[in-house]
Formats: sequence, C-alpha cells, structure tokens
Amino acid sequence: MTSEHKTLFQNKSFMKFWIGQTISMFGSQISVMALPLTAVLIFDASPMEMGIYMGMATAPYLVIGLFAGVWVDRVRRRPLMLTSNLLSAAILSLIPVLAWLDLLTISLMYIILFLFGSTRVVFELAYLSFIPSIVGQNEIADANSKIHSTVSVAKVAGPSLAGFLISLVTAPFAILIDSVSFIVSYFVLRRIPVEEPLPKVKTVNNIWKEIGLGLKTIFTHRILLSLSASTATINFFHTTFSAVFMIFLVKNVHLTPLEIGLVMSIGSIGTLIGAFTAKKVSDRIGIGPSIIGSTISIVLGTFIIFSTPTSVWIALPLLAFGQFFTGFGNTVYLVNQVSLRQSITPNNLLGKVNASSRFLTRGVMPIAGLFGGVIGTLFGLRTALLITVLGYTIAVLWLIFSPVKTVRTIEDINHQKNKLSEGLKIAK
Repeated sequence: MTSEHKTLFQNKSFMKFWIGQTISMFGSQISVMALPLTAVLIFDASPMEMGIYMGMATAPYLVIGLFAGVWVDRVRRRPLMLTSNLLSAAILSLIPVLAWLDLLTISLMYIILFLFGSTRVVFELAYLSFIPSIVGQNEIADANSKIHSTVSVAKVAGPSLAGFLISLVTAPFAILIDSVSFIVSYFVLRRIPVEEPLPKVKTVNNIWKEIGLGLKTIFTHRILLSLSASTATINFFHTTFSAVFMIFLVKNVHLTPLEIGLVMSIGSIGTLIGAFTAKKVSDRIGIGPSIIGSTISIVLGTFIIFSTPTSVWIALPLLAFGQFFTGFGNTVYLVNQVSLRQSITPNNLLGKVNASSRFLTRGVMPIAGLFGGVIGTLFGLRTALLITVLGYTIAVLWLIFSPVKTVRTIEDINHQKNKLSEGLKIAK
C-alpha cells in the first residue's frame, strides 16, 4: 500500500494512470455509439440480432472472468493492462479494415466483439486490483471518483463527436479513433512511476480452488453478497435495455446519429455531476445510503425514457432528462459500490474477489441481451423498456433489505474488513 497524499494530484503514479484512462475513455465513447449503430444502420439489425450482439459483447465476463481473476492475483497488474490495450487496438481496428475491404458482416462483428470484450475483461480486473496499490486506503473512493469524473466528461463530449464522425465517415470508420486511443493510453501507462512487486502467492493451488476462494469470500459476507446481487440485477436489465434502446431511437423515435449523439451528451451531464459529487454524497449521508439512493435515480430515469413519445421534438428533451437521472444514478452507484468492495476486501484477494464479482454481476449479461432481443421481437421495444424499469426496482429492494444501508463511515468499513478477514482466517 502506498503512503497517503495531501491530494491525489501529488501522486505521480495515480496521475499517469488517470491520464491514460482519460485518453482511452474518450476514444471508447465513440465506439459506444459507433458499434451498435454499425449493426443497426449498416446491417439493419433486428431486436434479436441486437440481443445476440449484446450477448457476444458481454459473454467474456462469463467465459473467462473467473480465470482472469486468478491470473491477476498471480502476476503484476500493469503489464496485463498494457498488453490488453495493445490487443484491444488491434482487434477493434479489424472493423474499419474489413468494412473498407467490403468483407464486414454482422457474424464477423459478433466474433470481434467477443475478442474485444475478452481483452477488456482482463484490463478491468487488473485495473480494479491495481488502484489500491498506487493510492492509500482512504484515497480509494476519491481515486475512483476522479477516474469516473473523466469518464463522465468523455460521456458528455464523446457522443456529440461520435455522432458527427459517424455522419461524416460512417460508423465502422469512426471506430478507428478508439483503436488509436488504446495505443496512446498504452504509452502513457508505461510511464507510471511505480515499482509493482510480484504478488505473493503462498502456493499455486488448483485454479478451481482459487476461483472458489473468491466466490466464498463474496458468499460469506452479506455486504459483498448484497452488492453483487443488486449489481447483477442492474446489469441484467441494463443489458436488456441496451439491446433495444438504439433500435428504439432509430426506428420508433426516428432520430439521426447526430441527434442521438446530442441526447447522449446532454444526458451525460448527469453522469458528470454524479462523478464529481459521488464522494460528497457518500460523505454526507453515508456510503451505504448513497448506493441505495443512486439506484432509485436509475429507476426514475429509465421510467422517463420508457414514457417518451415518438414525436421528435418532445422526445429529445425527455430522453435527455431520462439519461440525466440514469447517468447520475449509475455513476454514484458505481463509484461507491466499487469503493466499498475494494475497501473491505484484503489486498491479496482483490483479483479473485473482483473477478468473482464480475462473473456474478456481468455473467448474467449475455443472457440478458438475448432476453431483451426476444422481448423486443415478441412484445415490442417499449414493452422491453418497461420491463427494465420493473427490473431496476428489484435492485433497490436487494439493497434496502441488506446491511449495506448501515455502512456510513470509514470506521464501519474497517469493521467490515476485519470481520471478513476473521471469517476467512486471513491475516490482514
């Protein structure tokens, strides 16, 4: 663990990491729009095909997530992040190259999405386990908040830029910007001034035993289990939502790529405010209550989107308003639940616990993508949106009826960490 700093701006390791992530996130916001719009506009994808799209994009969490978590705990994390960025750039660049050669098909897109998703799973697990090694424990929430603040800025500026680029050069070629951002991020991350020791592994056990330890840690601690249950529910219905949302905007509301980008950018102001206020909210009302309140904001925002009429000029402000509440809630929730999990989990278990959490919370996403496609096909896009509203409400209930609401201060967090360590018989 590193020493505490008066401000994270004095932490050179964190600042380099933050810059690298910022560059990557700005590039990724282009792909967030360009990838699904490639499927919808170029291949006229149906709700079922978009369901398969979401399933392939998220399947790596289910297929390789747990194994990647064990790997992250056995090796240095920064080299994994560097390699993942290079592979991400290479894989993503296949889309514009194949489009230029007139060889791109939606089936090839599915394969590329799975490979790209696999590199991002490894990166995300390494990054989540890397942060506590470059900042002090009391700085974890602040570090996550700062990272997500730049993600939020990217979400405000990125969609408008993406909409412009897609209108200018078409969706497949706009993706090339994201490939370049991964390469730039690679060179920035290489310059992080930190000596990362090789993780201490007592014994190289059967990989299934190590995977089991991560799952056991979550299932034996009620707060970790409650966070996993609520996050899994949110992710399931967010993926259901994503499978039909872009088609809803294009075919029901009849928005252009530029208008979609504008809605996303305006709505992402909520994401930006959420990132800058997440720590302040948790400091004022407690980290547990802030997690619950943010989930309620997600429900409200999604309900507004579901209620949007098909008239473009009425739909534009309502969609932006709904995106605002959803973005705010998602960001406050993400910052605080990740910070809580990182804070109460012993460092030597972070990789396995993060991987197990990702497996449990994101492993549901491939099924959710197909679920959204089926519901959208059989009952219509708006019905699928209504189901997401009801689903998000279940996530609120997971938290209300859990001990998460009792965690308010750093003393509460330390108590939970000691309780977890004692329960697993692991020395701090």
